[in-house]
Amino acid sequence: MWDLCAGEALIQSMMGVVCDSDHQPLYYDHEAEDYTIMNGINVFKNKTVFDIANERIIQNTGMDLAGYQRMTDIETAEYKAQKAARLAK
Repeated sequence: MWDLCAGEALIQSMMGVVCDSDHQPLYYDHEAEDYTIMNGINVFKNKTVFDIANERIIQNTGMDLAGYQRMTDIETAEYKAQKAARLAK
């Protein structure tokens, strides 16, 4: 967790943008047992690039970053279920 925090601080100190797929700041829970950031990590050079990238993603795919994160979560859960089923055989 702290490795990510340091990188985020460096990027933000250079006017970069670091957020999750819902465009929210990353949350580092020091009491968590699993430090996985479940809603993705998005890094942009600056706010202008952030805005352009998000606009182009929506224009060209019809889905925003949060939509891609939800799709990834579903695909990951399906993969894990399939893997568990194979191991149970």
